Amino acid sequence: MKNRYNAGIIILAARTKILKKTLNFFYENWNQKYDYPIYLHTFGKIIPKPLIDEINKDISKNIFVKEIDYGVPEHINEKDLFYNRSYNDYVKSRFPKKRIGYLHMLRFATNITSFGDKGCFSKEMEKFDYLLKFDDESWFKKKIDYDLFDILNEHCMATAYADGDGVPLKIKKETTENIWEFYKSYLKKFKYEPKNSILKDALKKDDGNLIYRLQYKCGNCEFYNIPKILKYPIKEYLDYANLYGGDYKYRWGDNEVLGLFAYTHFDRPFYDYEFKKKDIYYPSLPSIYTDGFAPSPNDKFNVNNSLVAVIFFKIRKLLKKIFK
Repeated sequence: MKNRYNAGIIILAARTKILKKTLNFFYENWNQKYDYPIYLHTFGKIIPKPLIDEINKDISKNIFVKEIDYGVPEHINEKDLFYNRSYNDYVKSRFPKKRIGYLHMLRFATNITSFGDKGCFSKEMEKFDYLLKFDDESWFKKKIDYDLFDILNEHCMATAYADGDGVPLKIKKETTENIWEFYKSYLKKFKYEPKNSILKDALKKDDGNLIYRLQYKCGNCEFYNIPKILKYPIKEYLDYANLYGGDYKYRWGDNEVLGLFAYTHFDRPFYDYEFKKKDIYYPSLPSIYTDGFAPSPNDKFNVNNSLVAVIFFKIRKLLKKIFK
């Protein structure tokens, strides 16, 4: 079938061992019918040529690789990076320095209109009106018999599911430090008033805790109507957020950063497909290759490039099962 929309698909790829399986499920359950082009973005050279050749042969020739430049922004000091915040319980238990790739990913995922900028979507993605971004371990579990991009005729943004991972409030706060102060300064600097009633109440009471009552998109499967979004001051907002550096300093996710923008400016912040509730989609394929953290650039000890790591993770998983 001919593509109905000028749409492209983005995957930030790092889990090379699971990548073909992810793509197989995606095509079998939806994209086989449309063959919208997929652009596998990588931080440096990650995907071996034999693998992409195999993917093009067995799945689609409409899958491409885009190696992008990346790095910590020059205005952010190394000592201010999230993994150095030793007072933070989340950092102490779950965020060692080797996870720096996650911080690069946050910059990538949040900057949905910064085409060609360092660490962001490739310049080529600028030619598309509609974008779908999903994770390299996303599991499309069941057939979808309609064009997922249809919803963007009515909405600026859509998500596979919203706020459905049960993250404890304590962790949400530990990964959004200072976001309330940033948000207030943004509104003051550019003289905006949010459309959302919860945000209005939060400002009136100066109570940043109220932002955790908002429903945010999942972050691992997102749809964007770029021309519609560009009618709002998104560039101004992202420039301000990037200067603040909350992604690298405090691990702010695209959920919260883009969510606050949407709740401020849009009448309808996003459409929720509720795919997780309907058992159509799950954020992670069950596999040894999705256990633990996603590999960062130059990470030599992970299940995607080390047999020793595979054995280690399998033993650890077995021990957890035995002593549970």
